[in-house]
Amino acid sequence: MNQEYFLTSRHGGVGSTAMFHNKDEKGYGSDLRNLETYSVEKAQKHHDHYGRDSLPLLVTKVLAASTKRVDHQYINFNEGMARPGQLCVVTNPRDCDGNDIFFRAKANHRMHWTPNLDEALVYKFEEVPNLGSSLMPWSLTYMTTKARPTFQLKNINTRSMCRGIKLKKKYTPRDSGKVRWNCPACGKISWQYNPYDFEGCSDINCSEWR
Repeated sequence: MNQEYFLTSRHGGVGSTAMFHNKDEKGYGSDLRNLETYSVEKAQKHHDHYGRDSLPLLVTKVLAASTKRVDHQYINFNEGMARPGQLCVVTNPRDCDGNDIFFRAKANHRMHWTPNLDEALVYKFEEVPNLGSSLMPWSLTYMTTKARPTFQLKNINTRSMCRGIKLKKKYTPRDSGKVRWNCPACGKISWQYNPYDFEGCSDINCSEWR
């Protein structure tokens, strides 16, 4: 069976979301519908050139772990605001994961916020609770049309997703003995001695900071 791969961008991610090579090598993007796919031979060639900063990930594995997210740059409240009779979702415009907005959600009987549209609480417009001035009700239909499938850095598993590719070893600086990691939450580079498990982000403002 011929396997196909998406190729991660060597420039890192946006927030917790991975960036990949777009179709026809027209820049980089996070929308899985618009990505270039590579044969094992081409994927290996790219990886050999750029190393661990550019990972070939199996298309089937990436799609299976995808989440639906909405980029705040492509929505307009005047067009998408909820109206009577519609189903709606609630967003918090004060918080974003990279460019992706957060939706009100519910897990284990507690309210929380999620960038995954599939996890958002859905209300009838007439049943939306008092939101105050900062939260916004949006048409579910509108948000669905704006959502795109994405893949998050924390879900990268090189053992299962890079099958068929001979990966280069992570670069180890001679003077420190440290290895390079990309934070699974924000995508920033961190250096640590442990080559097997991520020990925490170097950015104090990141949720993975230790």
